[in-house]
Amino acid sequence: MITARRAPMLARGIIIPIVMICAVVNTVCCSGQDTSGEQQSRKESVGAMSNSYVRKYADARRSSFVDIAASGAGEVVWQVPLQENDTIDFAPEALLTAEGYLIAYSRTNVSGFDAAGKRLWTKVKRPGSPVSIFDGKVYFRGQDTQINELSAITLGGDLVKEPMYVLDAYMAAAPVYIEPLADGFLAMCVSRPMPEEGGPETTFYKKEYGTLDYGWVAGFGGEPRLLPLYDSRANRFVVFQPEKVVVYNADPGEGIEEEEELAHFDYPLESPVAASSDTDGNLYFLGKQDGRAALIVLDGSGKELWRWTDDIMVNSLADVQPPILGPDGLVLVGSGRSVIMLTAGKLLRKFETDGETVSYVTALADGALLVAAEKAIYLVNGAGATVFSLEFDRRISVPAVVGKGGGIYVATAKTLTRID
Repeated sequence: MITARRAPMLARGIIIPIVMICAVVNTVCCSGQDTSGEQQSRKESVGAMSNSYVRKYADARRSSFVDIAASGAGEVVWQVPLQENDTIDFAPEALLTAEGYLIAYSRTNVSGFDAAGKRLWTKVKRPGSPVSIFDGKVYFRGQDTQINELSAITLGGDLVKEPMYVLDAYMAAAPVYIEPLADGFLAMCVSRPMPEEGGPETTFYKKEYGTLDYGWVAGFGGEPRLLPLYDSRANRFVVFQPEKVVVYNADPGEGIEEEEELAHFDYPLESPVAASSDTDGNLYFLGKQDGRAALIVLDGSGKELWRWTDDIMVNSLADVQPPILGPDGLVLVGSGRSVIMLTAGKLLRKFETDGETVSYVTALADGALLVAAEKAIYLVNGAGATVFSLEFDRRISVPAVVGKGGGIYVATAKTLTRID
């Protein structure tokens, strides 16, 4: 059952959507900023932005931005079960989209759907395996392959037969991050031996798919505080070591087997819980400092550009969405029952839900937002007004996405729904 509030009911098979159009624009407010530098509002390079959502939080910079505008006004087109046995929860960890296909994955399964909601294929993956899309293929570690093998399947369901190997993958070690590239992939693996054998160790590297050799490799003692960020335009690979942030050249050149460090600096927060990056190499941190939640922005050398501490809520015990980076320098943070919208370190406006706590936000090409808040989904236009909102019978599990043609896709623990 899908409903919306305060509008006439329209029956549609087993789904009953009610579309609500409202035009309440929040008042612009500019209090609460704490700046220590100036950052000009800018538009990201079109070549560096994507109209696909290829990994959790959209891309390798975890920007949560899709370069497509949503279409329609809240009509539910179809709803299908994520699991063949619709009595069992699929419990997706992310919903991805590329080239008109949808990929949903849980802890143990990866499934592909077409734009009409038809399930095309399902594969069993190793628990906790990273999943991402590159060049029309879905990459993950399959349960039916050797522990050091990487699997790939086309979006339509054809298995890629060429062998691909992950290094530093064995019983006590596993990749926590894999970023497919045209000439190989970047990976980060964590080894967690028995306590009597020592503490955890982390390695990260770049290698070609079919080889058993590193292109370059580096490592550190302990586990990463956050997963890496990768900027394909500048070939910057940001690693969050236990004590410092280190920026590496992801492609130091042929024949170079050691890492090339570009910069390193201290964390701007005592307890960072999430981070994203823009195409200029700036880093956006969410976390806590002196017991207070904050968003702090650094340039690529670690210099603070600006910070925001007003009305931000951070749950350090949950999987926190990194700062959302929209077009024209728009920076957004889901905080309690609102979405805080900032530009150049100043408050632009806030969007308030109807009382639900914000779970996820996806930024779109025209400045609009998809806001998932508990069981509700909102499409919010660039002026901050609600275009429509719908309520599901279950909590929305992952960020909503927009696919080819502007259709909106929403996943709960059991279902996948398209809204136009």
